[in-house]
Amino acid sequence: MAPASRVSVVIPVFNERENIPRLHQELVDALDGQEWDWESIWVDDRSTDGSHALLQEVVSPHPKCSVVRLRRRMGQTQAIAAGLDQATGDVVVFIDSDLQNPPCEIPRLVNALGTEWDVISGWRKDRKDGFILRRLPSIMANSMISGLLGFTIHDYGCSLKAYRRPFLDGFAFLGDAHRLLPAYAVLQGARLKEIEVVHRPREWGTSKYGLGRVFKVLIDVSLLKFYTTYSTRPAHFFASFGYLLTLISIFLSVFVVVRRSLGGDWMSPLLIVACCGLFAGFQIIVLSLTFEIMHRDLLRGFQWKTYELEIDITPKPPGVQVRPGSVSVSVTVDSADAADTNSSGR
Repeated sequence: MAPASRVSVVIPVFNERENIPRLHQELVDALDGQEWDWESIWVDDRSTDGSHALLQEVVSPHPKCSVVRLRRRMGQTQAIAAGLDQATGDVVVFIDSDLQNPPCEIPRLVNALGTEWDVISGWRKDRKDGFILRRLPSIMANSMISGLLGFTIHDYGCSLKAYRRPFLDGFAFLGDAHRLLPAYAVLQGARLKEIEVVHRPREWGTSKYGLGRVFKVLIDVSLLKFYTTYSTRPAHFFASFGYLLTLISIFLSVFVVVRRSLGGDWMSPLLIVACCGLFAGFQIIVLSLTFEIMHRDLLRGFQWKTYELEIDITPKPPGVQVRPGSVSVSVTVDSADAADTNSSGR
């Protein structure tokens, strides 16, 4: 991978009026004079405290800064998606507008990408937040995500991260899934590195997160795991439950027959459970196979690809496209790079 030539900084904003002037000044001071070009996209998620008017006054006049506003309150994930659609850089950096992560860290993240890494993930090792409402939910969420996905990233919740643009394409910005972007990138073959970043106490405004986000994270990570593992073979997931239920029912049936042969009673609740299990297992298997056939016909009909190439030397014929959001296999030319990918995702 080549070093960054243009960096897009995406900044979602919701009721951060007091932080905007200082954040803008720190951002300009940090990025001006770098060897790469830059731009910033500020996304107002329908703030109600006058943030949008201040963005127009302070940020918009700068030639490298732009402001967009959502039509209605959508949430941080959708605000990030809107900013990403406006970004033109080959490297994209996300940073919150609460000033807890200083913009002076951005050049360090971008330069850390170099030619070896695809994602640089900020790690707030010395986090300046309350334990009960902020750090405890974060610890729980990070543990659940790492356990379900099988690799460890210390701080999914830190928004300060730098990505090479190709690893963001195809991500489904739904729910509160923005915190799963680094996991999605690793599952797509990205080489990820974590670096410690400065974290400051919040001086103005209030946090938008609490204990409730743990359950949202659990739902989003379950969807991500299912989508990246089984989206091209859903029958493998659903039918396995059908076969397991069928085997258990057969075992119960054999148990009832053996017990009857030894003088037991036919009218046992286990026999009813076994019959219902056999019927339900058969239904699940048939429905899974039917769904798999429909799914494959859909992929074939739209000529969607179920992989993505890191280096593509073959021109695509007209009408053939890579399905957005598909589960992909990163094809590398250098075997050493492939080894780096496996080691960096751990």
